[in-house]
Amino acid sequence: MGYNGPHEDRGALLASAGGAPTRFSRTARVLAACVLVLTAVAVWASPAAAAPPAAAPSFGAFTEPAVGSLRVEWSPLSGVTPALQFYEVRWNTADDRRLTQGATSRQVPSTGRNPFTVIDGLNVGTTYYLFVRGVNSDGDGPWSSGSGTGGGRSVLLRGPLSSQGTDTAAFAGDGKADAVLNDAPADAVVVIRDYGLENAPLVVAVIGAIFLVALTFYLIRRGLMRVRGAMRL
Repeated sequence: MGYNGPHEDRGALLASAGGAPTRFSRTARVLAACVLVLTAVAVWASPAAAAPPAAAPSFGAFTEPAVGSLRVEWSPLSGVTPALQFYEVRWNTADDRRLTQGATSRQVPSTGRNPFTVIDGLNVGTTYYLFVRGVNSDGDGPWSSGSGTGGGRSVLLRGPLSSQGTDTAAFAGDGKADAVLNDAPADAVVVIRDYGLENAPLVVAVIGAIFLVALTFYLIRRGLMRVRGAMRL
C-alpha cells in the first residue's frame, strides 16, 4: 500500500487520542472498586463506638444466708464496649444512694453469669435500700433506680421468725403485714430466714452419729452370734 499523505497521519492520531480515555476510565473504575472494598472492610473491622454502659442492671433474688446477712443478685450486663470492669452496689437505711447521706458502696467483679454480693453486719428488722450500676473504662452506667438520688429497691431483713416476738403472729406469708409492722414501704421485699436452719448441720451430724453407733452395735452382735454358732458345731 502507498502513503496517503498527511490525512492518514491525522487519522492515526485521532484514533490514538480516542483510545486513551477508554483505557483511563477502566483503570479509574478498578481503583474506585478497590477503594470501596477497602472502606467496607475497614468499617466492618472497626470496633463499636466506646461509651459507658447504656443499660442498668435489674435486681433478682434476695436471700438471707445468715442472720444479719443479705445475698443480693442482679441481672448481668452484656454487649458493653469497652468491656465491663465491675458493678457498683450501694445500700442505705434511707432511700438515698449518695455516700454523703450515709450510703455504703462496694465494687463487685463483673465475672460470672450470675453476679451477686453478700452484705454482712445488717440489722434484723431494718429496711435497706439498694442500688446497682455497671462501670467500664469509659465511665459509669445508669443506676438501677433511675436518675434520681432515691428510688432504691427496698428490702426488709426479717431474720428468723422466732426473733421477732409477737410480730410473728401477724405474718401472713406474703410479707405485707410484716412490712406495715416494721414501717417499711408497701412494696418492700421481705427476706425471711427460716428458724432452725442455723442448727441444721448439727442436727444432721447427731443423727448420723446415732445411726453409725446403732450400725456398729448391730454388726458386733451379729458377729458374736456367728462365732457362738460356729463354736457349737
